[in-house]
Amino acid sequence: MPDNTPITFSSILAAVDTTARHAMPWVKGDVEIRALTLREFLRLAVRHPTLIEIVDPSAYRATADEIAAAVGRPAMTAVAATGMDTSDGELRRRSDLEVLHAFLSVLEVTFPTRPIDDFFTERRKSGSSAPVVEVSETDVPATSSLMRVVRDASEYTVRTGRDGFALSPFELSFAIRTLAEVDRSERNFMAQAVAAAMGNDESAKLLQEII
Repeated sequence: MPDNTPITFSSILAAVDTTARHAMPWVKGDVEIRALTLREFLRLAVRHPTLIEIVDPSAYRATADEIAAAVGRPAMTAVAATGMDTSDGELRRRSDLEVLHAFLSVLEVTFPTRPIDDFFTERRKSGSSAPVVEVSETDVPATSSLMRVVRDASEYTVRTGRDGFALSPFELSFAIRTLAEVDRSERNFMAQAVAAAMGNDESAKLLQEII
């Protein structure tokens, strides 16, 4: 089944790397932004309570202008300045349109703008070949091998506390396979333990050998 929801490289970086830099072609100058950390957003919300409208909107707003009106320029400037690692003063000299674009761009890489399941959903049976999908050079199909590597790196990071993205794909694949083996052994051990507790003599004997 064709994959109709390609994922951009920018969205991959936004999902796995807070320090990643993202270009903003519609703002004058060679400008890059990064995602805000949750701590940064909360600190900004203390000074600009209207930012809560981003997370818990009090009304449905279909356009960027409606969002801008609800949040207000001071709050938008603060978010944009933090994401651009610049000062509020520098942002105040830019036009309303530039501030709005910078604000929305920072939000786009800070908060999920598409279902997270899109990064995990498999659209083909295991072992089958990937469908041929026509996507642009900046798109990555959700079923691609690259997305699998990204998910593996995230899993390794969560499970070990070490940066999975600092490993080579070869190292990562070996580590993930090792973790899967550990999981399988633990499941077998638990199954044997349950069986022994229920009176299975063979399982009890096997557990004695393991212990």
